[in-house]
Amino acid sequence: MREGSRGKQNHFKHGDARVGQVKKLHNLWRDMLKRCYSKNTQVYKKYGARGITVCVEWRNNYVAYKEWMLEQGWIDDCGLTIDRVDNDGPYSPSNCKLSTCKEQARNRRTSKRIMINGESKTVAEWSEIFNIPYCVLYYQYVTKAHYEIIEGGLR
Repeated sequence: MREGSRGKQNHFKHGDARVGQVKKLHNLWRDMLKRCYSKNTQVYKKYGARGITVCVEWRNNYVAYKEWMLEQGWIDDCGLTIDRVDNDGPYSPSNCKLSTCKEQARNRRTSKRIMINGESKTVAEWSEIFNIPYCVLYYQYVTKAHYEIIEGGLR
């Protein structure tokens, strides 16, 4: 590593952040840190202000984060990003996985979840599984209507 112009450390040792050669994986790591620690970032209130942190291993070591991502199958432009399994938990190897945009959208705190036969899924997931329009299933959820959900529809 070498010192930058303002006394901050620049992490050039790994080769992923050189000027003109910024890599997507390094940007994902940097953005993850900003969400959790930079109060000037718009999304800080949804992450850092809620106590979401990055494990010490990743926070202080981009290479460890990069190796984990690659072990999980991440490749540039694969359409996968890092997702926390527990939305209230930290970014860490034990609480993260790679997800598609669709999966991430369903793993939000605001996603409505329904328990059916002891299994919790989002309204959107159950809608796909049972081939029921989302709005119909959501209406049931909101009104607490009690219909029996069977394969292919409602009864």
